Amino acid sequence: MKRISLLFAIAAMFFTTANAQMSDVTAQYISNSGFEECAIATTVDGVVQLVANDKNPVDYADKGWTFKEGYDGSSSFNAGVAEYPIKVKYSKWLAGLEGPATGPTAEANTKAMCFTGSKSALYKQTDEITLPAGSYKLTVNVWAYNGGTTNPSPTIDVKNGTGFVTTSGTEYLSTKKMFKSSDWDTDIIEIELTAPTTGRFQITYGSSYFVTIDNLKLEYAGGVITTALQNVITKAKALNKELNNSDLGTAIAAAEDFVNNPTDQDAVTTQIETLYSAMGSALSATTVPVNITAAYLENASFESGSIDPWAWGTKTGSVTEPINEFSLPYIVGKYVVEFTQSGSNKFTQTVTHLPSGYYLLDAKLNSDASVIIANATNSCTGGTDALFIRACNSPLQFVGGDMEVGASSNAAFRADDFRLFYANDEASLQALNLAAIKADAQAIIADNQFVNVTGDERTDLEEALNGTDGTVINKMVNAFFKAKDAYNDFVKAKTAAAPFTKENYPYAKAETLELIQSLVNSTPVTRAMAQEKATQLVAACKSVVIENAYCDGIEGKTDYTTNIVAADATGSSINGAWTASNMAIRNISKNKARPNKDGTTDRVVYGTAESYSSTNTSVTASIEQTISGLPAGDYVLSIAMMAKKDLPIAIRINNSKKATFTGTGTVTTDNWAEVVVSFTKADANSLTIRLEESEEVTYKEWYFDNFRLYALPNIPEGISDVTTESQKSKAIYDLQGRRVAQPAQGLYIVGGKKVIMK
Repeated sequence: MKRISLLFAIAAMFFTTANAQMSDVTAQYISNSGFEECAIATTVDGVVQLVANDKNPVDYADKGWTFKEGYDGSSSFNAGVAEYPIKVKYSKWLAGLEGPATGPTAEANTKAMCFTGSKSALYKQTDEITLPAGSYKLTVNVWAYNGGTTNPSPTIDVKNGTGFVTTSGTEYLSTKKMFKSSDWDTDIIEIELTAPTTGRFQITYGSSYFVTIDNLKLEYAGGVITTALQNVITKAKALNKELNNSDLGTAIAAAEDFVNNPTDQDAVTTQIETLYSAMGSALSATTVPVNITAAYLENASFESGSIDPWAWGTKTGSVTEPINEFSLPYIVGKYVVEFTQSGSNKFTQTVTHLPSGYYLLDAKLNSDASVIIANATNSCTGGTDALFIRACNSPLQFVGGDMEVGASSNAAFRADDFRLFYANDEASLQALNLAAIKADAQAIIADNQFVNVTGDERTDLEEALNGTDGTVINKMVNAFFKAKDAYNDFVKAKTAAAPFTKENYPYAKAETLELIQSLVNSTPVTRAMAQEKATQLVAACKSVVIENAYCDGIEGKTDYTTNIVAADATGSSINGAWTASNMAIRNISKNKARPNKDGTTDRVVYGTAESYSSTNTSVTASIEQTISGLPAGDYVLSIAMMAKKDLPIAIRINNSKKATFTGTGTVTTDNWAEVVVSFTKADANSLTIRLEESEEVTYKEWYFDNFRLYALPNIPEGISDVTTESQKSKAIYDLQGRRVAQPAQGLYIVGGKKVIMK
């Protein structure tokens, strides 16, 4: 059978004719167009039973619609009429899937046709009809269900064979494949008949769940259809804007005159071929390379929201809004093509009526996808990660005619913004493509959203722009995009770190404050360095808050030390609240005793047993205690510790290692250290503190004493949530919860949020 694929213009461009207005002839040629005369398919508890695998569709031959076998012979389909609000039992397990509540014009308690299953069932009009010569528009309302998705973008691919089929087998079928999800959409099929024609109307759609259709409408206008010619006129004007060719201008004017005074349908075809010929001649005569995207490619950036007139390969992708925010500034418009799974992913478009010459196709791609030109894949591939890079093909010498273009990959990928260039020689074509790539990159590097990218990525891109390799420029653009967030994070961290000074945090460690100042004054030169420094700043600022809140004299903390039984190693043996292995109470010699704050020594400590400080490596030492009665919140735990050189001791909270203390020398009074760890307790459940050797070493002598446990107020997890605002007439508190009447510059709590006062 012969299939006729028609290209349609949108909105007011439909059916521009010289002689007549469109008239509604639905009732004359389509029986039961709204399915109101059909009985409702079998229902149980108000749910239409259309189990796809049952393959038991309802035939309505006496009501104008005769069921034919599955459109492609699939074993997974079903069909029948339902009443609004529509609920369909798609499978034996999925009952009550909800379709539209009302029809396309909000009518309630009426009927519609439903198709279920991963493939299509097909209905044809029972009786043949003969349509007079002229132009027709068949409108079908479609509501496609996509497994609960409510995104209104057209993401549902269907098996579409809706239209008019003549008795000789000629098909005038829809080319629309993508429909809105969970919302009414419109399919329009344009039919051009140059003589009276006999045939039948048919409907068939299919998606992975179900499709509802309703209210078919057929409109007729006697006369000549000029829509396709107007489409070519638009392309010719776009080309002549670049060429300013007088012969092409004359051909355009002649075509426009014909549109205003059409003769017959054959003359439309002649005018189209004449205009395309004039476009080809004008291109062949040009001495300069030309961007012919607007003149020859259709829907090059997918802003129609659909794939048309591109066609999928063996697998189906979607036209969608990009999810990854990295790519948003780099794509053109709102939509991209996306394949989400690996496989033979491909989509193409056939460009017609091209003259002989050199061609170059490029596009924005990711995930190592390649462009296709004249059935050949490009060796210059796309970007990695979620970002786009413009893939530029080597110039192709083409003999003229129809050319297939597109993109493909064996992995999931995205594509956007195709461009097609033409020239009579290869060198000028490469120069034009390079100029276009440089213009893209110049616009990106001047964009204010990249102002914080000050390292190698900006330098590399600037240097690439001085060169002649478009592929290198594209790669540097890709790196420039990936660097943006890392540099922004660093600048944000620097701003938030400004209040972390000795004046605002007098009890914090000097070395931590010095680290913050060093990081603030540093200049990262790579994406990785910017991210690392931002992470270090966040961690250091949190440490300052913890260190400052922990020290004596600071208000706001709650002392839970007494909840730890025998926290100070008192008595002659380890308290039963502790579970210990190879540990003991040690009243050790003065040179190993823990120094008190008043300068005296405390010689009763926890430590390894006397027999354990030998070369016995077959056993380990550990001690733990489970504590109850602690609320959720942020905590710090301090422990006085000492160990032989290179002996690591793990400090665990609920079996999660929070820190490792490693001995630094001989076991003497001078080698005691106060180890402080912080942690967050998510709930009011019990808490287990455990100390243990974390690896085997020869000498395993180690000691600890003087546990201290505090709950801290308002300890931030990071500084990314710190915001800046001027002083306002709200109650202001410092980080210890004290109200401040006249705050100086620094970090405070205002309205329950951390803010920096300027």
